[in-house]
Amino acid sequence: MMFAVVYLSAKLGQVSGRGLFQAIRDYYSRWTLYPTLVGVLIGNTVEAGADLGGMAAALNLFVPLPVPWLCLLIAAIVVALQIYGSYVLIRNVFRWLALVLLAYVGAAVFAQPNLMETVRGTPPLREPVLPGLFATIEGGGHFGSSLAPQKATDYMSKK
Repeated sequence: MMFAVVYLSAKLGQVSGRGLFQAIRDYYSRWTLYPTLVGVLIGNTVEAGADLGGMAAALNLFVPLPVPWLCLLIAAIVVALQIYGSYVLIRNVFRWLALVLLAYVGAAVFAQPNLMETVRGTPPLREPVLPGLFATIEGGGHFGSSLAPQKATDYMSKK
């Protein structure tokens, strides 16, 4: 959902020269504007908190500090980067963080899993992948991605 809102806001800005909430304010009543604004603020706050918690939990695997402390530390670093860092610095930091995701490929190679056991243990797809992907993007990417692991867990618990 966040991706869809950001993408559509960018396109709206390119075409009309206004942001999403400026367009809502120009074409709709305040009864539409304010609940939409509050909903987006709440959603962004919850998502940012979940992201910070996930990063803190992952960092806790390497740094033996309480997760709430790590959450505060990460939040302080992010705020400091936004206030004192340049766009180029932030872009480079996120490029390196994205590159680190390739560690998943390395972990899969070094783990040397038995290919047949891995294929047998993978649950079959019950629905086509692309329509499910589009439904997740259109129907709220955050909730769709949050429910996907739950569906897999429910499927595995029934076996």
